[in-house]
Amino acid sequence: MRLLTSLVVCIASLWVATSASALELVVRDIDKGLANALFYGSKAEAEGYVSGYTVLLKMGQQPPYLRRRLEFSSNAVLYFAKGGTLLAWSGQSAQVQAGTWRIMRGGNFNEVCVEFAKGRGQPACASPLSGGMNWMKQSTPGNPFGLKAGAAVPFKFGTAGLSLEKIAAKFP
Repeated sequence: MRLLTSLVVCIASLWVATSASALELVVRDIDKGLANALFYGSKAEAEGYVSGYTVLLKMGQQPPYLRRRLEFSSNAVLYFAKGGTLLAWSGQSAQVQAGTWRIMRGGNFNEVCVEFAKGRGQPACASPLSGGMNWMKQSTPGNPFGLKAGAAVPFKFGTAGLSLEKIAAKFP
């Protein structure tokens, strides 16, 4: 009996150590079907796809007008909090940047618009026309990385093979 109790305690402690060692995410790839639903669905549907989600962006080289408006580099993790608050963790920034987000209707499609104080009232919007369908790569519910405005970024990340799962695996 003593051996069985010890074995159960040992297994339980291993399980706790394993489950606490890395974040477990429910990640969805933003494929063509999801991107079409986001950009061509109703405004309410589009809000439902981003509100309360953390999204991985891979934008590549940005034109100067866009760099002037954004607080993050070409690769970023954005948390779209409910109510329009945005938190941005860039691979190159030292701290988490705060901004706002909204969905705007542009003709027959939606635009996901983000705005930071740096842009001085000029939002940067992703749409099918701007290549936004290709920028958004993955999403996961909630704020799993615990991003807080002005806090130091958990760590810096590069560009090669970047995914939400790889970022989560680096967490203690």
